[in-house]
Amino acid sequence: MDAEDETEREERLRNLYTTLATDLGYTGDNQLRRWLEAGGAKLEQFYVFLESLICEQSEALCRRYGPSWSLRWSLYYPWSYRNRNLRDLKRAKQQLKQICGKRASPTQRCAQLARTPFVKLGRAAMGRTVNRSPFFTKLPPEIREMILIEAFGNQTIHLDLSLRYPFYEVKGQPRIIQGDRYHYCAHAKIRPFSFDRYSVDSDTLNEKHTYDTTERKKWRWLSCVCHRAPPTAKRFPFGRRHNNCGNHWGSTFTEPNFDRCLAGRGYCPLWPGEWPSKCFVGVYGWLLSCRQAYMETYGILFQLNTFFISSPVLLLGIQDIMGSNITDMMTSLDLVFDKGVLDLSEAFTGLPPRFGIKSTYENGKFTFPSLQQLRISFVEKRQFTDPWTGEYLPYGFDFNNRDVITSDALPELDGLIQRIVPPSAEVTISCPHPRFYVEIENKLISRQGQLQTQSQPAEIGGHKCWREIPKIDSGTQGIANNSVEALLNDTLIAGYWIHSLRNDLSRPRLA
Repeated sequence: MDAEDETEREERLRNLYTTLATDLGYTGDNQLRRWLEAGGAKLEQFYVFLESLICEQSEALCRRYGPSWSLRWSLYYPWSYRNRNLRDLKRAKQQLKQICGKRASPTQRCAQLARTPFVKLGRAAMGRTVNRSPFFTKLPPEIREMILIEAFGNQTIHLDLSLRYPFYEVKGQPRIIQGDRYHYCAHAKIRPFSFDRYSVDSDTLNEKHTYDTTERKKWRWLSCVCHRAPPTAKRFPFGRRHNNCGNHWGSTFTEPNFDRCLAGRGYCPLWPGEWPSKCFVGVYGWLLSCRQAYMETYGILFQLNTFFISSPVLLLGIQDIMGSNITDMMTSLDLVFDKGVLDLSEAFTGLPPRFGIKSTYENGKFTFPSLQQLRISFVEKRQFTDPWTGEYLPYGFDFNNRDVITSDALPELDGLIQRIVPPSAEVTISCPHPRFYVEIENKLISRQGQLQTQSQPAEIGGHKCWREIPKIDSGTQGIANNSVEALLNDTLIAGYWIHSLRNDLSRPRLA
C-alpha cells in the first residue's frame, strides 16, 4: 500500500470516527477512537457492509414486509431516527435544566434579547465611572428615559427558544427576492427558506439550506425585532402594528400566525437603518455597561415592548425559564399556538417534572399580572413526522377546523385567559379563518344578544365581537383552577374579543 492509499484510508477512518462520535455523543481522545484505530481496514470494511445492508436492503424489506419491519428495525438500530431522537431528548432535558438554573443571573436573563457582543473594557475605560458620564450627570432622568424608549422601546420583539440546529447566517448583503407578501431579505441574518405554500424560488431556497446540520441540536435562543409589517403601518402602543385586510390573505400586512421573521423573511429593506443591526434590539452591551444603565433600561425593555412568542417550551413554562420577575413585568404579548404540539390547558402550567426542574407555577396567581394587551393566534396547518421511522406521514392534520376556535374550544380559551391575565387586560383571539368567525358571532348573538356581543370594526383591522365568559356557580370548580372566592369577587377577566382578519364579512340577519 503506497503512501497515497494510506493517507486516504486514514482520512476515511477519521471521518468514520467523527460520524460515530457525533451520533454517540463522544468527544476528545477516548476509547472509541482507540478502538477505531486498532480495527483498521477490517472495521472499515464491516462499516461499509453494514451501511450497504441498511441503505440497500431496508427499502426491499419494507416493500416486502410492510412498514412493520421498519418499525421493528428502528427499535434495535442505534442510529435510527427513533433512537437518535431519544438521545437528543435526553440531552435536551439536561441542557434545559442548565438554562433554567441560570435564570437568577440578570445578565443571563437578558442575553437572549440581543446578539450584540459585549466587549470587555480596558483600564482607561474602567476608570470612567457613572459619576463622570455625561449621559447620567448632565441629562435629567426624563430626557434619559425618552432616549432609552426611542432606542429600546415600542417594538415587537420575537423571543424564541427551540431545540434545533443553528441557522446558516448570510454573509454579506443578501439578495432581495420580493414575493407576493414577503421579502426574502435574510431577516436577522437568517438564510431564508421556502418550503411552504408561499415559496417563490424553491430551487435555491429550501429548508436544508437554512440549518447547519453538521452541528448537534440543542436549545438555542433567538430574538429579533419583528419586521412582519413595513414601517408605514399604523402604530399602536407597545410596538404593535395595524393589519391591512385588503383581500382574503390579508394583503401585505399579516396576522401573527403568518409571521415568517424566524424564517428569514420580512420587510427589512423598508425599515430605516443598516442591515443586519436593525433586525436586532442591540441592548445587551448597554445592559452590561454599568449598573445604572441596567436599572434604567430593564423596566423599559419588558414594559414598553410586545413580545412575540411561538416557541412551545416558552408557552409551556416561560416563568420557569426566564423567572417570574420577568413575566411579572411584561405588559403586551402576541402568542401563537400550535394545538398539535401544545394544548391550551397545558399552557403556562410550568415545565413537567420529568425535566428535573422545580416549577414556579402557583395556583390562583396570574402568570402575567401586569399584562395589558394579549393577542392569541393559531397556526394554520401542520405536517407530522413519524417518530419511529423519521418519514413524513402521507397526510397532514388541519387544525384550522371547527375544533380549534369554535364554541367547543372556547371553554379552554376561557380557562387559559382567566388563569394568566388580570381582569384589566384587553384580550383578542384571532380566528384562523373568516367562516369560523361568522359562526361564532352568530352563536354569541343568539346567546348574549346583539348589544352584549358588540360587533364592530377592529382598530387593528378587520372585525371583532365580544365574548362574555360564563359565570361559574360557587358549588362548581373554576375552569381556571382558581379559588371560588376569586370567582365570586369578580377578580377574573370578564370576557375577550374575537377577531377576524377580513372586513367584508356577511353579517347575520337578526329577527
